[in-house]
Amino acid sequence: MGKQCKGCGAHLQNTDPMKAGYITDLTKDFCVRCYRLNHYGDTKQLNLHVEASSVLNEISLMEKALYVWVIDIFHLEASQIPSLKRWLNEKPVIVIFTKRELLPLTMSQSKLIRAVQPFLKQSQINVVDVIISSKMGKEGKDLIIKSIKRLKDSLKLEKVVFFGQTNAGKSTLLNTLFSETSQLSVSAYPGTTLDLLKIDTSIGDVYDSPGIDLKDNILNHLPLEAVKLLQPKRQIKPITYQLMQNQSLIIAGLAKIDFLGAQQLSVTAYFPESVEIHRTKVENSTTQFERAQENLFSIADKKLRTTQLKNNPEGFDLVIDHIGFFSIKGKVQNVSITCSEHVSFSQRKVMI
Repeated sequence: MGKQCKGCGAHLQNTDPMKAGYITDLTKDFCVRCYRLNHYGDTKQLNLHVEASSVLNEISLMEKALYVWVIDIFHLEASQIPSLKRWLNEKPVIVIFTKRELLPLTMSQSKLIRAVQPFLKQSQINVVDVIISSKMGKEGKDLIIKSIKRLKDSLKLEKVVFFGQTNAGKSTLLNTLFSETSQLSVSAYPGTTLDLLKIDTSIGDVYDSPGIDLKDNILNHLPLEAVKLLQPKRQIKPITYQLMQNQSLIIAGLAKIDFLGAQQLSVTAYFPESVEIHRTKVENSTTQFERAQENLFSIADKKLRTTQLKNNPEGFDLVIDHIGFFSIKGKVQNVSITCSEHVSFSQRKVMI
């Protein structure tokens, strides 16, 4: 198969500059794409795409493997991988939740574990351990390595395979865990890792796989500058809005939420600082939302849809995948969201 780039896993070649793995000197360890990304922050070639089905098929065929599913806990719902059980069946999976530092420090470990249980149940896979880490794996590193060693030995497995959706922090986590040997290329953009790449570590063969990129991922429809701004490095600062009567919240150029008949309604927003949220009256919301379409976060496709949300008197979270979420508590007659068809959203029990 030839030599692989140590940054992205692409097979090195010196014949076609437009294809993955291009390098003029085949004795080098990094392709031009990774070299320019790591040394100059050049993102011009970060537009290569790996089909999710091919990634899942390749990792599912690996024998005697322990799987490590890396999940961005702040974007929990967006991290679900449809039909994952079909690919992994009963194979053992360690689940590592990253980016815990983005959530309030007041959330206890036990509350976090309870919050992720519905997500794990929905996946229907064989979860053998759950670990919550933060600060790119620096907090929780020893616990993760200890768990991998223990399960790998007790189950008599030979390989460890890391996988997860794009931008979950998988390659960054691997660089932290195995800093002595791992030199994976990382960036704030999807699609940095291009092929399955073996890393020789003190605990044996560890594999990094390309991020699983689902076609309806909103990050694929935003400019790279906007995608980078959606990757915060520190705790999200919540902003609370007290709403009365008929008011709307406009989320950058992405969506607007209408609240009709609100009575002392408390809506707390958990979004990156770069995402502007504007409050207005419902009768002005359509005009204000149209103006927001010139925002960096607006989507070129102007096809919009409006969806009525199920109101829960005990409150609920409204999650906008890959962007952020609202915690909604109080009395309101009707809540609806208007957004592009590329914006995915869901409701859940109040997490915080």
